[in-house]
Amino acid sequence: MIAGLGTVLGVTAGLGVSAAVLYAYNQTGADRWPVEPPYPVGVPWQSLAVVAVVPLVAMLGAGLLTRSRLPIEARRAT
Repeated sequence: MIAGLGTVLGVTAGLGVSAAVLYAYNQTGADRWPVEPPYPVGVPWQSLAVVAVVPLVAMLGAGLLTRSRLPIEARRAT
């Protein structure tokens, strides 16, 4: 759960910041002569797929290799 939430928040923050930086850089370059072509804002789908798969594999591995119940300890009479 923590890995999945961290992945979602990290990807969202990274895409937002990169889009803001590229937008700001493209705006500052609009006043220059000769006009430079703007940097495109694109989504790296392959990288995002890898980032999404790694936490899923970790969660599946933890779920398969973890006991479902805690051992019951015998109570001692006092």
